[in-house]
Order: sequence, then structure tokens, then C-alpha cells
Amino acid sequence: MVARGTPSLFSHPTMQPSERAVLTVLLLRGPQSAGEIPQRNDRLHTFFSLDEVEETLTWFIEYPHGPLVRRIQVGEGRRVESFAHLL
Repeated sequence: MVARGTPSLFSHPTMQPSERAVLTVLLLRGPQSAGEIPQRNDRLHTFFSLDEVEETLTWFIEYPHGPLVRRIQVGEGRRVESFAHLL
């Protein structure tokens, strides 16, 4: 349980709308491919390219305080590379 007034990752002032949108979709819908993320993000954020999505995912994987997203390689029941949150 989180105490009231406790800051969360989503309320962090430096979190960009694209980062918030990617993390929200991964939390709500489970593992997603890089191509599925922009399709499910129409109302949260408009991604203009797949590179923008991949850049955001890479930022979460290389997050300075530990990864927030993991890469699911092809072959674990998937035909394309997918991503899942680690929260």
C-alpha cells in the first residue's frame, strides 16, 4: 500500500508523455511488441514512428536505477520480439 502524497513513477515531473504512454500500455495490456504499442496508445500519446517507440523502450530497459521493461526474445511462444514491464 502506498501512503497518500507519496510520489510515484507516473507523477515524476520529468517523465515524458511517450514514456508514460508506453508504461501504461504495458501495465494494462501485458507484453506487447513495438508495433502493437502505438496502436493501443491513440488517446495517451501519438507516436510518429516505430523508432520513437523503440527509443522509449530502450530508455526503460537502460533506466539508471534498474530496468523497468524487459525484452522477450522471439521463441518464447512469440513470433516477434516483445516487451513486458518489470514493476
